[in-house]
Amino acid sequence: MLIVYTLLMYCAVMTLPKWRIPVGLLLCVPQMLRLASFSISADSLTQAVMILFSCLLFRGIIGKRSQRGAVALAVTSVLLAMCKFVYMPLVLLVIPLMFDRVSGRWRVNRGRAVPLLIGVVASGIWTIFWLGVNAWYTNCPMLVSYKQMSERKHALLTDPVAMLDAVKNIAWAITHAQSNMNNRTDSIMIAACWLAIVVSVVVLAVTSVVNACVKSRRKNPVRTANGSINACGVLSLPYAWLIAVVCIGDILLIYLALWLQYDADGLIGVDGMQFRYFLPYAPLFAFVMLESGRRLLKQ
Repeated sequence: MLIVYTLLMYCAVMTLPKWRIPVGLLLCVPQMLRLASFSISADSLTQAVMILFSCLLFRGIIGKRSQRGAVALAVTSVLLAMCKFVYMPLVLLVIPLMFDRVSGRWRVNRGRAVPLLIGVVASGIWTIFWLGVNAWYTNCPMLVSYKQMSERKHALLTDPVAMLDAVKNIAWAITHAQSNMNNRTDSIMIAACWLAIVVSVVVLAVTSVVNACVKSRRKNPVRTANGSINACGVLSLPYAWLIAVVCIGDILLIYLALWLQYDADGLIGVDGMQFRYFLPYAPLFAFVMLESGRRLLKQ
């Protein structure tokens, strides 16, 4: 696993057209290395594939787009869904890469759209298949039985009171940095992860406001002979917001899944959360913060 993890991290950093040093330093944070670099587990491989996916996605956004890069991103998307289906929604971030802006209009680039679309569809099919064959049990049957989980799921979809209860418990868990078995170290790390997310979103919001005020969007598109835009050189604000929203939404889905399958009746908040679930998102939020900060300093 150490060899596999190291090779995937090398490939991830080498795919980046910029920010290699900051991302390389981020990948060397002890918490990221200690839990995933050598332990043979689904979580280790998931983190490695997720980081590779993030770097390939970032290269596709700001670098020269190609069919070869689209194929690599599509394959990685399917591998990500196979590793752990809870991260599958992030595959949707590749959809904007299917389009080029030509003469002021968005047009589908078939060379990239075909492999990317196959990757998204295959990821979805695999997730549906996996959930289907594993729908007969819960992750923690000693705390939540399959009957209880089914009742919660039904109530969540039909009862507004149950929906509100789920929202309240998730909000309580987030604001109190609740962790699995109330582990203090995990709680501190979860609070630090949420703080980093908030900081990245705040930097993005400030950049967006300043950008709107000065009425300027500094883009340096690289145009091909037919006038299409293969890259803009920077992470656009709409795409940055898309990454932030999808990542935060995916984290909330993890909280919801734990509320459904891990929380005993009468528990306040959401038990079962561990800070290691946040680590695979680190590169994406880092790209959002780095690109937003760079844009803000240049305005």
